[in-house]
Amino acid sequence: MPCRRLSAPCSGPPLGGLIVSYADWRWIFLVNIPIGILGIILASIYVPDIKQETAPLDVTGFVLSALGLGGVILGRP
Repeated sequence: MPCRRLSAPCSGPPLGGLIVSYADWRWIFLVNIPIGILGIILASIYVPDIKQETAPLDVTGFVLSALGLGGVILGRP
């Protein structure tokens, strides 16, 4: 199992170096297009479409957390 999880981090840098060495660096971005399309297709096939009811927005908690975080960020000693 660890081999499958480490295949991308282990093969990415050598593949990127190979592309940069023998082609232009812009090809790295062009390689990502088919990989992204493949990821979208596989995700739409294998990820289940689960819809759950969401709770309504807690307006009081939202306002208090915004004020508290704003106070932490803008607070002066």
